[in-house]
Amino acid sequence: MGNRTGRAFALAACASLALGVAACGDDDNDEPASSGSSAATTTSASSTPELGSKITPIDAAAAGKAQAGEPTDAPKGKTLGYLTVVGGIDSTVRDRKALEAAAGVMGWKVVYCDGQGDTSKTVTCMNTLLARNVDAILTDGVASSQVAGPLREARKRDIPGIVFSGENPGWDAQYGPDEGRKGEVLAEYFKQRLGEIDGEVKIAVSAFPQPWASNRTAELEKLVKDEANDLKIVATTAPDPANLIEGGRKAAQDQLTQNPDIKAFWVDYDAVGQVVGQTVAAKFAGKSFPDRPLVATFHADAGTNKLIRSGAIDVVADAPYDAAAWVAVDQLAQLWARDEPLSQELAPSYGDEAGDLYTYQVITKDNVPEEGETATVKADAGEFFRAKWAAEFGTK
Repeated sequence: MGNRTGRAFALAACASLALGVAACGDDDNDEPASSGSSAATTTSASSTPELGSKITPIDAAAAGKAQAGEPTDAPKGKTLGYLTVVGGIDSTVRDRKALEAAAGVMGWKVVYCDGQGDTSKTVTCMNTLLARNVDAILTDGVASSQVAGPLREARKRDIPGIVFSGENPGWDAQYGPDEGRKGEVLAEYFKQRLGEIDGEVKIAVSAFPQPWASNRTAELEKLVKDEANDLKIVATTAPDPANLIEGGRKAAQDQLTQNPDIKAFWVDYDAVGQVVGQTVAAKFAGKSFPDRPLVATFHADAGTNKLIRSGAIDVVADAPYDAAAWVAVDQLAQLWARDEPLSQELAPSYGDEAGDLYTYQVITKDNVPEEGETATVKADAGEFFRAKWAAEFGTK
């Protein structure tokens, strides 16, 4: 994937539209793979650029080779079960590509199952994956409480369960960016941009009821509580994961009807953010902030970037969350090859140069990636782990 260097609007204080339905099956998706937590959070100062600075990518391959362990045989013939919350949205597609790319380097297979935002289907998916005798189960954000029974069965059978790309405790390990930190980056942008408006600034919130989302919105809530800001949350909705598009559109329309003077939308689930952006753009055709509400969400994914370029979405807080798929595969490789326990850190550090592999930044129309490209990051996870595994496992 190509990258484009842009301005990073991040905090100096700190050191992923169409819904598709996919059935549980073999790793035979129609898109080619590409590169791309019960845990204490650790972060790397080097992964957060200062406010307004440019991001300078490192030689990720050299850093990966430097972090390689002693040469040993690669774990062979492994099958990973991938359980998703809702399939087909940008972030799920991106996660799946990263997981399949990482597993492919190791010569492993991925079996995919889509929970479709429905708890009963999610449980069925988990049981189906167990029946397929997978060696590990990975999910992009399913709550452990939703699949408590199957998760207990997995543990009885020594099948690791990992949540990646979004915080969600209760699994055997969780890997991904610090969601609170992403929320903090976006809240800082809110503080600066909404501060341009005189008087009380009313904000509508779409708050998805999962830890990875609520940890983001908690940072907005902290900002609103600060009496130095004239910010007020006047409407909050909780999206239905089984009805993200129509439900998200209706919720935004209702919020605008009930509060016509809303000045900003904060949407902590990227898929819903795309819907809200299009809804606001349709109602305020030809207008931009401050003549229409500011729309903010998360993740510089392909569909979202297109909406940023068109002006429907104003800003996102981004981190390369799909790097977590590579981290998860690396952790499993170390477990199976060296009997090393899964790291209990949310963002394990991979040396002083690469850090935790997450670059936190704000993306606006000024620095949005061009079509087909991704946001510039400090260390490309695919390059890093390919080099690391080649040195320690002899992979290609």
